[in-house]
Amino acid sequence: MVDDNELERLRNITAPAPDAEAKARAIAAAMQAFDEQEKIFVAAQGSAGGLRLTERVQKLWREIMQKKLIATPAIAGLVALPIAGYATLQMLR
Repeated sequence: MVDDNELERLRNITAPAPDAEAKARAIAAAMQAFDEQEKIFVAAQGSAGGLRLTERVQKLWREIMQKKLIATPAIAGLVALPIAGYATLQMLR
């Protein structure tokens, strides 16, 4: 176990000065590791998972709202047609 005295000693130690050569080696190693990972990367296989329940509800709601906007003028026209016909008959008499 570590006691407070050891932690105090570690806190007071100065960090070594950065070495430019060590930094360059570390960056080169990181770049090489990254390039190797890109080479062995394989896309996931299989089919995509189904929609989550919330996505299904949102999709259903979106479709209902779009259909409602399309059907509203048609319904308004069907309601206005008999009213216009009745008004026309009354004017002709």
